[in-house]
Amino acid sequence: MKLSQRSFPHPVVGNNDDVPAAAFQASIITTSDPKNYYITIDINSSSKTLNAIVEEEKAAYTAHIECSNTLFRKAFSFREGKKTITISKEDLNDLVEVNVFVCATKKISGYSIEGAHPDYGTATFEISPGDMLAISESYVFPAENEFDSMNRVGAIMTIKESSSDEEAPMQIEPNGEKVVILLSKADFREYKTIRAGSESLAGPLTCAIVLPALMEAVGILKAREDDEDASEHPYRWMRILSERIEASGLKDEDILIIAQRLLELPIKRALAETRMLADTGA
Repeated sequence: MKLSQRSFPHPVVGNNDDVPAAAFQASIITTSDPKNYYITIDINSSSKTLNAIVEEEKAAYTAHIECSNTLFRKAFSFREGKKTITISKEDLNDLVEVNVFVCATKKISGYSIEGAHPDYGTATFEISPGDMLAISESYVFPAENEFDSMNRVGAIMTIKESSSDEEAPMQIEPNGEKVVILLSKADFREYKTIRAGSESLAGPLTCAIVLPALMEAVGILKAREDDEDASEHPYRWMRILSERIEASGLKDEDILIIAQRLLELPIKRALAETRMLADTGA
């Protein structure tokens, strides 16, 4: 829901050059714990007109939060200059967009705003409840639930069949929002059969496929972060993986250690599951 750069029948602060002498910005910081995301919004408005009508309760700040992945969409209205909104992690996944604006809550007759573009002249406007009076730039952040074991690694990796008919080693393609693990056609068929037939083989599969792929991904990430000329991480998997490594205190560890810790010691689980299968004669 991109709100900026639209055409309105009245001057709107932050929309093109409607009101060049005033600014409206919302500084946004996101934090989280195991259950919730916390979106802290700090309002910065230099418009005396806007500030006055908010104080008079003729308008309010509104934060519209939307996640297309989960279909979550909700508007939060407030008048404080700083507001923290709490949203359950169950409601958000993948990219989340936050738009903040000033919205009229009452009818305002003869509305004009100080600092409006000269083209508006002495014109005044009739403002209805719900009309937007100011817009801040959109803010987007990646929401990702806990990165744990085989299931959650799907947030940054996907396994696909290679287009080649020949037998070939496993490869990865890192240049996308997810790391793509490519298996030969024969290996991919075996992988699907095993996954569909027995969840108890998740551990061995993690070691055989995901662990080496994750090591490669961590190596690519580390090389990029060590490159002083590199810009911000361009792909979602890089951002998620970097945040998870930092949060786990693994930044200074070797690649092999990082990958094993993020996958919760997959070799230990694989050995235990294989031993169990051997003991049951499966």
